[in-house]
Amino acid sequence: MNVARGCFLLVAVGAFAACMHANERNGREDSAAVDPAIAAASSPSPAWATSDPGSAVELIAGRVVDPSRWPAVVPVTFHDPGQADPDPCSATIVGPNTLLTAAHCADANDGKGSTRTAHVDFGTQRVDVECTISQPYLQAAPSPAPTGSVKQYDYALCRLSASTGQLTPPRRFALESIDDVTAAKKDQPVLLMGYGCTSAVPGPPDGQLRAADATVERRQGLDPAFLTILTPVATGPALCPGDSGGPLMAGATLASQDAPRRVIGVNAGVGTFKGGSTDYWGSYVTPLATPEFRAFVRSWIAANGNPVVCGINKPAGTGPCHK
Repeated sequence: MNVARGCFLLVAVGAFAACMHANERNGREDSAAVDPAIAAASSPSPAWATSDPGSAVELIAGRVVDPSRWPAVVPVTFHDPGQADPDPCSATIVGPNTLLTAAHCADANDGKGSTRTAHVDFGTQRVDVECTISQPYLQAAPSPAPTGSVKQYDYALCRLSASTGQLTPPRRFALESIDDVTAAKKDQPVLLMGYGCTSAVPGPPDGQLRAADATVERRQGLDPAFLTILTPVATGPALCPGDSGGPLMAGATLASQDAPRRVIGVNAGVGTFKGGSTDYWGSYVTPLATPEFRAFVRSWIAANGNPVVCGINKPAGTGPCHK
């Protein structure tokens, strides 16, 4: 397999089951239905799974939600010079010209901290994105199984070349707020989100935002550097290529999407493993309530002319920041 740089991974305990990098680096996402034989397979890895058609869970990436209720959660496209097919990730607008996404999406993988060219499309208007990744990420070794080659500190902050108010027409919407203080707890309800795929069948991106209710699990043996969402493979939900960089939200649920909410993590990777007689998805999310992220975001703000970053230097619920 041609393992490409800086993309979302699918891993299994002790070994790679498959690599999501290939789909993201080829710019491919999934919108087709999953073969029922795949969903029913006794060995879930590297197969993908969907829930029973009559259940409440839609495929592995959750339910389609109205993007007008989440205007600050956006798809972002990364590419290298000469790359024919760009790579999709997800991101969160956390300031008028500030974007939060995954470091592995932005990393040019040259060992120098260089980042890839990126853009966000607002309707027909394309806005360039310039990202910065942290030194802890660059210095981190890949995590041990079951997270495989997913690295710690997997977050990046990026500047939009035009603020949301400078678009034509100007976009006036609430920007998501970061919580870098409150550590997530075991069994805490959260909302997984992203513009990722929904099945194992390669296909073009369908451009739809999906979300799923989940809870944080701190199961012994899982890498403590990540917030981990455990769900049975038979029902999901789980992260999928293209969800990388999207937010893990606290405070909101599918039933209460407009409730006060905060970004508490960044989507990093997903793996499969067996627990007793049950096969599980493990969705790995980089937490933001850490000393490393707090130092990174404040350093980035100072180095970039003190832009607004909701929840950091602008309280949630004030100005453009969501309550």
